[in-house]
Amino acid sequence: MAARVELVVYENNDETIDLAVTTVDGDPYDLTDANLELLIKPAADTPDDGPGVVVLSTGTGEITITDAAGGAATAEVSRTALADPGTRVWRVDVVRPGSRRTAMYGPFHVVDL
Repeated sequence: MAARVELVVYENNDETIDLAVTTVDGDPYDLTDANLELLIKPAADTPDDGPGVVVLSTGTGEITITDAAGGAATAEVSRTALADPGTRVWRVDVVRPGSRRTAMYGPFHVVDL
């Protein structure tokens, strides 16, 4: 299910990221009754609760599922999380009771403007 996606965003901007969660066959992954978490980490080996990790989620309101059956959502990334240019890593997990599955991941480039 996990897809590698390279993201480019801009330093000190509020950014909206469109998320399309799919199955390995490319079909929409049903997000009904699911929570989404998006983690932006300084490096892949940084623990999820480590320093410098930004966590956005449906539970805290930064991610909105816009079409559950179609696997679509949007994530709002605040400019405070994008204050420093450079490359980080990101990951989106689909979370249900007793289950966590990574849906997408990859490099997260913050471009210096």
